[in-house]
Amino acid sequence: TNTDNTATGTDTFTAATTNIGTGAVIGNRNTAKVAVVMYSDYQCPYCQSFEEETYPDIKSNYVDSGDVIFVFRNYPLDFHGDITYQSAYAGECVLDQLGADKFAEFHSQAYLAADIAAVNTIAKNLGVNEAKYNTCLSTQEFKSRVDDDFAAGQAAGVSGTPGFVVGTLDADGNVTGKLIEGAYPYDSFKAVIDEMLAK
Repeated sequence: TNTDNTATGTDTFTAATTNIGTGAVIGNRNTAKVAVVMYSDYQCPYCQSFEEETYPDIKSNYVDSGDVIFVFRNYPLDFHGDITYQSAYAGECVLDQLGADKFAEFHSQAYLAADIAAVNTIAKNLGVNEAKYNTCLSTQEFKSRVDDDFAAGQAAGVSGTPGFVVGTLDADGNVTGKLIEGAYPYDSFKAVIDEMLAK
């Protein structure tokens, strides 16, 4: 990372819009003025790095206070193969059964899973109803959600993972702000979040 840029706050991010869609929402949508929408792939090591190094600071400094929501949307890249799609479908099954907070745990644990058996073990350990989960996964019950996420990411200008739209949130779930392409450091996110909160 270019520390000069982050120190002087001169990162230039292009304008972008998106929607929270059916993504898992962490935080209080009723009080939040700003949304950080993450488009990610379960087989993306940079997505995992962001989630381990940067997400906790965003959550503790902005989400827990009610000012910002963090939204997870799927951006499966086909060169990662079937596992990336299966992981995305599995995540939506977890979200449907257990809600956003458990989904966030699944999301962080399912990175770089070797196979669907490993993914299924994570879901089971989090407490899904196994029969319901197995049916949900085998029928790809939420494939349309994953497809919608991918299309929304493309429309927002996301070209790789992770991609983020950080912007003001309206009542319909629309997010108007800037596109951050890549696992930028916390200071870069802080600068854009603060800019959007000041609007």
